[in-house]
Amino acid sequence: MLSLLLLIVAMFTLVNIKISQRDIISPAAIACLSLFVGVLFSCMGVDSWEFRLSATTFFVVLAGMSAMTMANLFSGKRIKVPVSWIKRSDVVYSDKLVEVATFCSVIFTILYGLNAYRVGMMAGGSGINAFAYMKTAYMEDVGQFRMNPLIRQLFKPVIAIAYVNMFLFIDTVVKKEKNRRSKLCGLASILSAVAIVIFSGSRTEIMQLLSGGILMFSVLWREHKGWNVKDNKKSFIEMIRKVWPVVFSFLALAFISRNIVKTTNNELSATSTFLQYIIYYVGSSVAVLNKKIKMVYSGEGLLFGNDIAKTIMHAQVYLGKLNYGGNTATIFISVFEGGLLYMICRLLVVFFIGILLYRSLLLKSESSYKRNRNLVLMSMSYYVFTMAYYSDCVGLLTKTSNILTMFVVIFYHRLIAGVPIRKVT
Repeated sequence: MLSLLLLIVAMFTLVNIKISQRDIISPAAIACLSLFVGVLFSCMGVDSWEFRLSATTFFVVLAGMSAMTMANLFSGKRIKVPVSWIKRSDVVYSDKLVEVATFCSVIFTILYGLNAYRVGMMAGGSGINAFAYMKTAYMEDVGQFRMNPLIRQLFKPVIAIAYVNMFLFIDTVVKKEKNRRSKLCGLASILSAVAIVIFSGSRTEIMQLLSGGILMFSVLWREHKGWNVKDNKKSFIEMIRKVWPVVFSFLALAFISRNIVKTTNNELSATSTFLQYIIYYVGSSVAVLNKKIKMVYSGEGLLFGNDIAKTIMHAQVYLGKLNYGGNTATIFISVFEGGLLYMICRLLVVFFIGILLYRSLLLKSESSYKRNRNLVLMSMSYYVFTMAYYSDCVGLLTKTSNILTMFVVIFYHRLIAGVPIRKVT
């Protein structure tokens, strides 16, 4: 049945790409592609996870992908894409301010890392896994082990600067401009963001940053080519060609950093090789979804949910022979929050809004102060769709820390952009 699910997900992916006029970066298309990769990798872990797909899980995934497709189809017919709702204008970014911000970003990262390491050592850590103990101290609300509150807030400007500078970096690469200083600032900012994420005891934000880069590259590349529909497929191929080394590097970094962000060696023993790690990280959420559904929806209650389902929504479960559990259960995890009907309605709303914003703010847009700002902000939210294989990440968007980071992005972008100068034609 898992092979049949893989085939069904592949069909939904092709249908959504067709609906999106071969625009693979469209929210519904990229989410379906993400789920296809997740199911594909889950097929490789069938034996070690003792993964047997249930008919109920098959039906849940089918219903969820149908909702995503309906949202894509409905929005495609209802939303007329303007040629450019914002008139093109040249935006002059201050190189000096960008360099100053990059320097501050590096310093902030070092300060954050040192303070996090000190707290982790006090909480019982030793060596490089001290960062994991710092994170655990916060998760378990151990009051005596806390970072300096001001230094802890430096996480937000580092991430904000990274997104804006990554936009400038990708724009320079797409236009093939020989601005070495801009490229160096972009790389330094991205590396600082990756480092501070690891220092915080996390890795998910690294994939969020990568997701944002994918959206930026696709939009800027197609804008550079004149927004020809025939270039939609080419942009994805070009993006794969340019981005795959970066994706590989990010995954390798996540693999290496396992013993930095975890307080135990369970994950290390469960995923001892790089291939095992990738299979587990990308494919295990499908298996977790299946196991949790078997635990709470073996009888009635699927349509409207039940109280037991809510208690295990974010619970850790173990897969087969692994001694390390997982709690993420793909973008369909909301089926445990309110049942199948709730999940379908939630996906309809999320994807309709996502496609609405994508088509109205970015598609066929041209460079301007507002468009560039919108692109950076949407790139910060794009992981909701690219990480469909992983979990329902919509809730992360409304976190106070995320909202504050977006405000920092708006401020920083406005600071380095100044007043847009309308292009003279």
